[in-house]
Amino acid sequence: MLFAKHVILRIANPYGKEYAVRGFYQIAKNKLEKNEFLSINSDKAGQIIRDFIYIDDAIAKIKKVIEEKKTGIFNISTGEGKTLEDFLGQELSNFDTSLIHYVGLNKNEIKNSVLTPTIKT
Repeated sequence: MLFAKHVILRIANPYGKEYAVRGFYQIAKNKLEKNEFLSINSDKAGQIIRDFIYIDDAIAKIKKVIEEKKTGIFNISTGEGKTLEDFLGQELSNFDTSLIHYVGLNKNEIKNSVLTPTIKT
């Protein structure tokens, strides 16, 4: 079998309080804390659903893959979908929904992206 000893990790949207990657959470947090408008590629609230995984939880799952010397394709995720607005409301205090501007759904936008977790911790 070709490439029998491989690992592919499909990591859902990682986020964290000090995680500095320019993903949705960090961009939204920076803008909303400064009372700046946040543009979302959607027609309305609740239209986009994503699976967000806290960075520490993602790292724990990745460590498990390494420690158990697993091979194959693995989803590093929570398996739970949240609307962008619900996620921000959960993670950011004083979340002001009036700062969100819906700029229209992109032609190829995936409305619902939730991975089934394949690594349990």
